[in-house]
Amino acid sequence: MTQESLDKKKGIPDIVFLLDASGSMSECIRAVTQNISTLVDTLSASDANGGVLIKDWRIRVLAYRDKQADGSYWFIDNPFTSDIAEVKAQLAAMEAKGGGDEPESLLDAMYTLTQWPAAEKGATPSPTGWRHRHDAARVAVIFTDASCQPTFKTAAGTDGSVDDLIQAYHANKLKVVLYAPDAPLYADLAAMNGLEWEPVGKLGENPVQALKDYTSNTDNFRKVMEALAKTVSASAAVPVL
Repeated sequence: MTQESLDKKKGIPDIVFLLDASGSMSECIRAVTQNISTLVDTLSASDANGGVLIKDWRIRVLAYRDKQADGSYWFIDNPFTSDIAEVKAQLAAMEAKGGGDEPESLLDAMYTLTQWPAAEKGATPSPTGWRHRHDAARVAVIFTDASCQPTFKTAAGTDGSVDDLIQAYHANKLKVVLYAPDAPLYADLAAMNGLEWEPVGKLGENPVQALKDYTSNTDNFRKVMEALAKTVSASAAVPVL
């Protein structure tokens, strides 16, 4: 691959924000969404050389709860968009409710991302599908204050494991940034290539309060979001073979 083709790929990601929208998130979901809005502004800001961190992005804001407790309302979907106002509208519409008791259905939600169609190389993608893996990096950013079910339901109707999900993510060239409690299952997920895990509290030590504290500090969270923007940009600069 030539340097010219590498330069063309730099800063071209499809980004999915996947939020836990169960009731326990009611105390911090607004802080999360407001600070993600700051990230969106950062993505289009000029860097020290006058360029932008990410020159061609699409964003899609999703949420999940508990499949068993919430039925058809367990998953909240939105299309990809490159319009900042539309991204902020998707964020503003997020509401924390339901979910029943822990654990939630994060693995099912993550698996959903692997089932989206992908465009042909160089083709215009669907607003509900990925760009071709040679045309854009694929990044999922996840926020949760809860534990999750240890399995998920596959397209074939069987129970999938964490290892199955990791394989699906590797096959789809999906990178993940995970903000979640310090718990064994999330540690297992961290075995995924391209996954960055930021432990936020521990399950036995009120992770709800931990995430609330983490996200309510606007100055610190803004620095995290700015760093995340650079991480996304660096991911998009890596050619997908």
